[in-house]
Amino acid sequence: MPGDPEESRMLASRCAEIAATATTPQLKAWFSDLSMQWEKLAIELEKDFAKFVENDATREDLWRSLHEGKRLSKYAEPL
Repeated sequence: MPGDPEESRMLASRCAEIAATATTPQLKAWFSDLSMQWEKLAIELEKDFAKFVENDATREDLWRSLHEGKRLSKYAEPL
């Protein structure tokens, strides 16, 4: 299973191409479904990466605040 959305989209495209030239309805349906699954995976990978980046930025803000001696909230005790 790839971890790159671009690779997933490439595989989705390839499956769609195979589906378009499939010789039986079953193969066409199977490769069409496989293409959709690869596309869904690409979307999920992008969403997860966005969350990771967001969490990483939040973590950096937290560390910066701690190193600067700032309170995390108005209710927090001073460091």
